[in-house]
Amino acid sequence: MNLASGRFCRPYMQYLLYLERQLMRLDVKHVFNRNGIYQFRIVVPLSHRRKFKRREFWHSLGTRSENEAAVKAASLLTHYRNLFSATEISDLERPTFDELTKVSDRLGVKYQPALEVELASIRDSVSMMAGQLKMLSIIQTPDHAEIAALGGVVDKPAMTISQALQRYINLNSKKLEDGNYRESEKKYAVYREAVNNFISLMGDLDVLDITATVARDYKLKLAPRLDAPTKKEGLIAPATANKKFMWLKVVVKEALRELAPDRAHINPFDNLDFEAKDGKRVAFTEAEARQVRAKIQGSKANEELKCIALVGELTGATCKEIGFLTKDDIHLEAPIPYISIQPNALRSKTKAECRVRDIPLLPAAVKALKKFPNGFQRYDHATGPEAFSAMVNKLIRKVTPDKTFYCYRHLFADRLRNSGCNDTLKNSLMGHSSAGMMMRYGAGYDLKNKLEALQKAFPDEINQT
Repeated sequence: MNLASGRFCRPYMQYLLYLERQLMRLDVKHVFNRNGIYQFRIVVPLSHRRKFKRREFWHSLGTRSENEAAVKAASLLTHYRNLFSATEISDLERPTFDELTKVSDRLGVKYQPALEVELASIRDSVSMMAGQLKMLSIIQTPDHAEIAALGGVVDKPAMTISQALQRYINLNSKKLEDGNYRESEKKYAVYREAVNNFISLMGDLDVLDITATVARDYKLKLAPRLDAPTKKEGLIAPATANKKFMWLKVVVKEALRELAPDRAHINPFDNLDFEAKDGKRVAFTEAEARQVRAKIQGSKANEELKCIALVGELTGATCKEIGFLTKDDIHLEAPIPYISIQPNALRSKTKAECRVRDIPLLPAAVKALKKFPNGFQRYDHATGPEAFSAMVNKLIRKVTPDKTFYCYRHLFADRLRNSGCNDTLKNSLMGHSSAGMMMRYGAGYDLKNKLEALQKAFPDEINQT
C-alpha cells in the first residue's frame, strides 16, 4: 500500500509520508520482516557493550502492518538512542533533583525519590519502582548517574534556589518597585544574575542543601573569572563577585525564614568574599577635575549635559538626581538659591529616606541652571540617566580613562572633608545617613550652614558669576 495514497487532510498526509520515509530509513539497519511479522533490531555500540552485557537488542514489533511497524520502530529507536547517550551531570558527588529527573527521562522511567517510595504502601512502592527494576534488567552495569536516578537518591526539593528567587521577588515587590519599569528591572536583575550564575556552576539546588561547603565550592568555581583576560572571557572584579554572594545571601535568608526558621540565622554565604584590592571608589584629582570640566564645557555636547555635569560637580548630586529635577525643585530666586532632591512627578521615591535633602547652589551652578529652570527634558525619562552617563563618560575618558562621572561625588566628599567639614554636615549635603542618636532630632542643617560648608570646600567658586 502506498502510504501517500487515499483521501487524507494535509497534516495527516505529511505525517504518513514521514512514517513512510522513517520505515524506508529503518528497513536497512533496524527493521526486517520475519515470517510476515516485523522485527526490530539495534546493535549496542562497542563502548556500551560492557554496560549492557550484550551485543544487540531484538524485539518483535507484533504487526504485519508497515505503518504500525514504522511507528513502533521509531519509538524503540528513540528509546535506545537515549539509553546509549552520555549522561550530563555537573557534579557526580552532588547530583541535583533536576539532573536526575533528566537522566530518568532519558531512561524512559519516572524519577521516584527514595523517601517517597519508602513512605508508600508495599503495593504502591512496587508499582512506583517497576520501571526502575525493569531498566536495571536492561542496563547490567549502570553508571553513577543512572544508579542515582534509578535509586532516587535526591529528594524532591522543598524549594530550589530559582524558586527562592521568585519567592523573594514576590514577597518584596513593593520594595523593589521603583515607579518605572526600567528602574525596577535593574533592581530585579542583580538578584536574577546572581542566582542564575550560581545555578550555572552548581545547579538549581534545594535551598536546604546549600551548605557552607557548597557555598565555598561555588566560590572556588567562580575564582578563575577574577583572572580572566577580558570581560568577554568572563572577567569580573572581586567587588562584583562579592556582590553576587551578597544577593545570594539575601535570597537564601528569606527562604530559610520560611523553610527552616531555626536555621535562618546561619547563612551559607556568611563571611564569603574575595579580597578586593581597594574597596573605595577613586575620586578625581583636583587637576583632573579642572581638565574634565574644561573638556565637557568646551565640547559639542548639548547644553543640558553641560549643565548637569557642572551642577553635579558643585553639589555632589548624582546625574539621576539632577536629571529628574522639576521646576518645583529648582529655587533660583530664594535668598539662598538651592535645589531639592525629593519625590516628585518624575520619581515616586528617592534611593533612601536620607537622600531627601536641600543643597545650596554656588554662583556657577545658579548661572547654569538659569538656562533650565524647569528641568531637563532631554534626560527626565527612564533611559535619560543612562544616556547622560554614556555621553559624559565618553568625554571624561578622553582625559582620564579609568574614571567616570560618579568620581565627582567622591571628589565632593573629599573637598568637604579636607575643608574641615564635620561628617554629619557632609552626610547631610550628600544624602548619607549618620550614625548615632543626635541626627534623629530636629530638622537637620539649614541652608546657611550648608552654604558656608560649600564655600569653604570650593573657595575658587565663591566669586564666580
